[in-house]
Amino acid sequence: MISGKILILSTHAPYFSNFAQDAIEAALGASNTGLSVSFVLLHDGAYQLASNADSGKQKRKSIYKQLKAFELYDIEALYVVTPTDDNTLVSDIIESQTIAEVIPQSTLEALMRDSVHVLTF
Repeated sequence: MISGKILILSTHAPYFSNFAQDAIEAALGASNTGLSVSFVLLHDGAYQLASNADSGKQKRKSIYKQLKAFELYDIEALYVVTPTDDNTLVSDIIESQTIAEVIPQSTLEALMRDSVHVLTF
C-alpha cells in the first residue's frame, strides 16, 4: 500500500471551471489509496465554502456538499487560509462556515514542508 502525506491546494472558485471538482476527485482518489490527505482552500478556492452557491444551473454536483462529505472518506484535514488582502466577501464566507479550519499562511507553509507531494488545482 502507498503511504505518505499529500497536500491538495484548491485555488479556484467553484463552477467556473473543472479545477475545483478535479481537486476533490484527486483528494478522494488519494484517500482511497491509503494516503493521508490534507485539503486546503486558498485564494478564490475559499468560495467553495459558500453553501448557497447554485450548482443546479451548471448541472454539476454541489462542491460544498462534497467538501462536507470528506470525513466519510477519512479526509479530516480541511483548511481554508486566512485572506491576506481586504477581501470582505471571502472573509464573510470563511467566518460563516463550519466545515473547514481557518489557518494562517504560516501553517500552510508548514503543511507544505511536511507533505510528500503537493498538488495545486
